[in-house]
Amino acid sequence: MYVLIDKEKFNRCDMLKNLLEEKGIHYHYADMKNMPHKTMTYLKMYCSSYPMVLGVKYFSTFNETLEHFDYI
Repeated sequence: MYVLIDKEKFNRCDMLKNLLEEKGIHYHYADMKNMPHKTMTYLKMYCSSYPMVLGVKYFSTFNETLEHFDYI
């Protein structure tokens, strides 16, 4: 399971959602405006661009995630 965190509706997030759906990978979408401030402050230390992708063992950026799922 993955969590996609986005700050607004961006095309990159839609592209990532489509990729995950095509590969049958489950995810949860969260708008950063609905996330606790402390959580976002912590996550921004590791990911500075959106959408943020949280997995069981890692955080990644949009480009890193696309590269990862290209191999699946």
